[in-house]
This record gives sequence, structure tokens and C-alpha cells, in this order.
Amino acid sequence: MVAGSALDALSLTGNVETDFALAEIVIVTDGTAPDVGLPGLPEWASVTSGWDIKDFRFFYDPADDSLYLGINFFGIAGDADGDGNPAAASPTLTALGGQDLADLGGSEAVQIEFDWNSDGVFDTIAGIPTNANAAAFAVAPDLSPGTQLLGDSDRFGTPPVPRPCGFVGGSVTAPDFEFKIPNVSTLPGFDAASGFAFRAFAGSFQDDGIGEDFTQGVLHVDLPTPAPESATPPVVALTELIVSRSYFNFWGTASGEAA
Repeated sequence: MVAGSALDALSLTGNVETDFALAEIVIVTDGTAPDVGLPGLPEWASVTSGWDIKDFRFFYDPADDSLYLGINFFGIAGDADGDGNPAAASPTLTALGGQDLADLGGSEAVQIEFDWNSDGVFDTIAGIPTNANAAAFAVAPDLSPGTQLLGDSDRFGTPPVPRPCGFVGGSVTAPDFEFKIPNVSTLPGFDAASGFAFRAFAGSFQDDGIGEDFTQGVLHVDLPTPAPESATPPVVALTELIVSRSYFNFWGTASGEAA
């Protein structure tokens, strides 16, 4: 596994379609079929790159003020050449001069930007920076909110408040990319009732001939308003009092002294 952390509320295992299955989940589809380009060779005909995003899934838990995100991939996140091993290049990719690095190293990156107030300026970036690896995962201020192409190594600022978050995914048993942002309402502009805009990137600049995946334009997410919790009626233990009454019947002839 590339990385993992103890995550609450939703049980995040690295399998988006299993983990993000609640009715309140918001799903934004990236495509119904793989669309990341591959080298035009016969051996690539049936291959799906690990950069190919299927959909994004969001869940906001107001109880602990956390936003959960799952990026659902057609293959294994980070497995550039789609050979089932995200930690090494296949002989075919190596012959082309490309690399498929372990732990999302080098220029490999999975990133998502958030525009919390939908004003056209991205406020927060989360994911793996380029020229780093999985250990550099962060949720941080976006230092280049107007740059057109994601993947720049200098986009991540220093988080203003330490956030104990991590991600899980990027392995054979955990093929997708999942994480949560705790205390999300403290981020400037976040308003669950208003929703937010986002865009994302997954790719590498070292996997010669293999394309990247990124959202075309800016997508908007409207989070469902959580239904108010019904008041739980108090549980009262009643002690049933059973009053026992005895009835006596007498048969026979009464005798006694005459007055």
C-alpha cells in the first residue's frame, strides 16, 4: 500500500465504489469509459492507465466537520502503464524510455483543487505534489490558483493549521485514492450549504507516451443538506407493580349460638 491512515465515519479502504455507498454521497462522473491516451502499439491495445479517473465522490459529515473524498480510478491509481504493478515499469514502458515509479514518486501526482466559495480562485489543494512522493501528501493553501495545468511542484503552501489527515490507496488491494479533510469549515470560504467548485489532475511527466487525466473546466458540487437528527426518546425502565388479590369461597352450613 502506498500510504494509509486511521479515518473515521466512513471506513476508507482504498476502494471507492465500496466505501462511498451511502445515499448522501455526491458522485461527479469523469467519463463512462477510459480516455487517457496510450502509445499506439499493439501491446497497449487492452491496457488501461492508472491515471484514468472514473469519478469523484464526496461526503460531508457535519457531526465531525469532515469532508471525505474518493477519486475512483478505472485501474490502480499510479499504475501508469496499467500492468497491475504501480511500483515498477513494465518491459514495454521501459523499452520506450518511460518510468512507473513506486509511491507516486518523481513527477507522478494525484491532486485536487478546491474553490470553496466558487469565486473562480482556488483556495485549497490536496494530494501528492510533483517532485515528491506519497509521504508529501498534504491539504494546503493553493499558491498558484490561476495556473491552467495542475501538477506544478510549487502549488502547495504551508497548511495554516495542522490537519491530522492522510490518504489510502495506490495499491493492488486499495486501487483508488481516498482521504478526508477534518475541520473543513475552518477553511476560508467553505460553506456546506453553498457547495464548492473543484478540478483535479492525475498523471506523470516521466511515463513516456502515456497521457494524463484532468477535469475539463471546473466542476461544481452541491452537498446535500443533512437531515436533522430525530430526537431519541428517552428509555424509561418501568417496574410493573402486580397487585395480588385473594378471593376465598366458603361452602357449608353455619351454626352458632342463638341470641
